[in-house]
Amino acid sequence: MRLLNKLSHIQLLYVSLLIIILVSIAFLIDNHRKTVALEKEIIRIDRKIHLNEVTLHKRQKRNLDMENKKQTDSLINKFRK
Repeated sequence: MRLLNKLSHIQLLYVSLLIIILVSIAFLIDNHRKTVALEKEIIRIDRKIHLNEVTLHKRQKRNLDMENKKQTDSLINKFRK
């Protein structure tokens, strides 16, 4: 009877350890899934920032070109008079 009691106790211990391992694996899988989702979001935001920087650079260049054209036209008009 004592041996049977010890075996039951050991089986209960192994089942408990197995449950702990399975729950830990489930948490690891869930954390990995969330990490991948966050990495994708970071990449998406990084691309959006890059596109905004490119757009800003183009606008600044266009505005500078327009300003230079205005100054050039103004100088040309002064010399024509």
